[in-house]
Amino acid sequence: MRIAVLGSTGPTGRELVAQGLASGHEVVAIARRPEAWSELRDARLEVARGDVEDPASIARAVEGTDVLVSALGLSRAQAPGVLTAGARAVLAAAPARVIWLGSLGGNPSAEVAGPVWPGLMRIVLRREMPDKNRADVLLLDGGATLVHAGPLTKGASSAAAEVVPLDELRRRILPRAISRADVAAAMLKEAADARYPGQVVVPVAR
Repeated sequence: MRIAVLGSTGPTGRELVAQGLASGHEVVAIARRPEAWSELRDARLEVARGDVEDPASIARAVEGTDVLVSALGLSRAQAPGVLTAGARAVLAAAPARVIWLGSLGGNPSAEVAGPVWPGLMRIVLRREMPDKNRADVLLLDGGATLVHAGPLTKGASSAAAEVVPLDELRRRILPRAISRADVAAAMLKEAADARYPGQVVVPVAR
């Protein structure tokens, strides 16, 4: 496959790029600052300059790709609205498929996230959650697969990571933590399998 990675310079985005290349895929790493990828040399890696505030740049970056996977996030230096702008830019670019990383406890997954986690998310991510929720609604309406991850940790990928539909998630007081490496592995598996277009899913490590 030829995979476009949005948010490629963040910690989960770098996992998506590294694991995509390790699996033999061609990868287009979309970055506002392409020089952030200057240290990696791989014939199957293309680095494309792209900014969600410039939808034409995203359209150019995803041209000829089979799927876009996004780990786009909102940094503390950025004003809310980046995720909504990213969702609109991606939908306007119209890649063949979209797999978008969001947060467990947002509007589409709040009911299965347990009795505590959604409230914590609203407190910890109070400036980000409205932006996340708006982006999720746009993308779900556009047929994307939303991957709602619980607490993220460092660490290597486990033997088997995948995404499961919301109705298969076992309800807990607090959701299980999952490594960024496992999230990336689960997203790439969904990119290959295309099992859940237009649905909200959760990454799990078996």
